[in-house]
Amino acid sequence: MIQLSSNYKRILGIALSLLLGFVAVDPIQASEPGIAPAISALKLPSELGHISQRLPAAASSEKKSKLVLIIQDAHGNYTAQMSMAGILDYLAERYGLKLIFMEGAEGDASLAHLRHTGPLSVRKQTAENYLKAGLISGEEYIDMISDRDWVVWGAEDITLYEKNYNAMLESEALRPQIEQQLNAIQQTVDQLKNKLYSSQLKELESRIQSYASGGFKLSGYLKYLADQSLQANVTLEPYPNIRKIAGLASAIGDIQAIALLKEIPSLERSLINQTAQMPEEKQLLDLQKGLTLFTKAVAREWTPDGYRAYREHQDSWLFSRWIPELKDLASANGVAFAWQNDVESLDSSLKQAIGFFDATLERDQAMLMNIQDKMASEGQVFAAFVVGGFHTQNLANLLVQSGVNVVVLTPVVGKDDTSVDYLEIMKYKYQDYQHKHSPRRSDEPLATDSLE
Repeated sequence: MIQLSSNYKRILGIALSLLLGFVAVDPIQASEPGIAPAISALKLPSELGHISQRLPAAASSEKKSKLVLIIQDAHGNYTAQMSMAGILDYLAERYGLKLIFMEGAEGDASLAHLRHTGPLSVRKQTAENYLKAGLISGEEYIDMISDRDWVVWGAEDITLYEKNYNAMLESEALRPQIEQQLNAIQQTVDQLKNKLYSSQLKELESRIQSYASGGFKLSGYLKYLADQSLQANVTLEPYPNIRKIAGLASAIGDIQAIALLKEIPSLERSLINQTAQMPEEKQLLDLQKGLTLFTKAVAREWTPDGYRAYREHQDSWLFSRWIPELKDLASANGVAFAWQNDVESLDSSLKQAIGFFDATLERDQAMLMNIQDKMASEGQVFAAFVVGGFHTQNLANLLVQSGVNVVVLTPVVGKDDTSVDYLEIMKYKYQDYQHKHSPRRSDEPLATDSLE
């Protein structure tokens, strides 16, 4: 499911403890009409979240005064949703926020019509129950219980959302079969690693896997990576956030969580490539890279970087191309390769699974246009956009290129104990939208038409 990984949550936790200067202590200053807040001056209380990125508009643009705050949505995570609600309320109070965009809806998405259905205490309790069940999100929660006069607007093209929804269902139906085949291939790769990897490479990979499964605290793991880098003569200059947390920087400064999230796998790859010395080790690393990429795609755990990596190398990473190579390597080293399925069929199934991500990026283009159109029609130069993690960086780049300043906000994220599966959330939102826009009796209630 597309939501914040456990590694990301650990990164955010330590980043929050190290971030400086984001707690607002000066008087409230709402933005002047027609003027967006300066991205360098924007602040956020640390108990609600932190600022991950400040991205100025493209230099060639004439629309630099516009600002969109992208709030990363950890779908179904109760703590994150409550943090998002608090962030929006804070932005309205401090900076005069009036326009909120959300994914998963098209057009007017306000629940303000429910404010008159009961006293505040009842609305709060009901809205909180909806939130815990994943039936509404943070922006809808605060809209239900607030008395603020703001516009909550769905940024989707519902046709593309439906396409993405259907692609998700198709990939989910194929998932058990594909995962079974990938696991069988992985067993052969693991046996080859045991034979071909040096002890140093085995140890490094074991540490990386242990961290990924929660076996290391972030600070200790980054110290380990830093130590290994010094031993392997790998420079840490491209990894400023790792250097800060590992205590190798002259000044701590601000930890950029999103940048740190990219630095860790990049440094891991550099260390692995440096540690792998023999040709067969390097060959096996390439095979594992493709296998890992597809395994994450099927589990819908790709980042935009993973998607781009696939698109850049998609021809060379076809199973029909590298499965024969794996068979030859296994045969040469006395490792049985029992997988006998049709590689062309597997390539076709994976292509369908990857269609989910193709459709996701199509939605981004439509949401960009809808955001621009609505800001213009409302006469607003300042807005917030609540959107999931996979969309964040691509939409931020699209907005910046179109001449809009962007600040990415990351809410405080809690444990997974109250999280709801993103698949179920997407199903509910799509079915709720269909219900609202299909012919029905005048006395038939909508899914979110009442507080019952």
